[in-house]
Amino acid sequence: MSGFEVEPAQLRLSGARLGDLARECAVHPALRYSAQPRFAGDPLLAAALETFQDTSANAVKQLVEDLEELGARLNRGAGMYDDHEAERGAGIENSEAAAPHASGALDVPHPSNAIAAALS
Repeated sequence: MSGFEVEPAQLRLSGARLGDLARECAVHPALRYSAQPRFAGDPLLAAALETFQDTSANAVKQLVEDLEELGARLNRGAGMYDDHEAERGAGIENSEAAAPHASGALDVPHPSNAIAAALS
């Protein structure tokens, strides 16, 4: 993508934040506490309360799973960007070593080499 940049460290930080949020959601009251539907006094109310509690708990569980998956994907994406930059940097270094400048011009390192070195 032209003009698109990614900072792998930021992706990892975002992934870690989502992991923290998932852990917070995992202890959500909808998963820890529930009323006893049988004490509702009315069979229809008891059935509705039980359905509501089950639906709420399932929604929170799904949210936790989604947050964990998104965090993991961000971490995998960061690793892919790091790998790509390292390969790209190695390719540039190899091409510069294979074809030295005949003009004697100064060899200025490509910015991706510095980025790859900083990330490794």
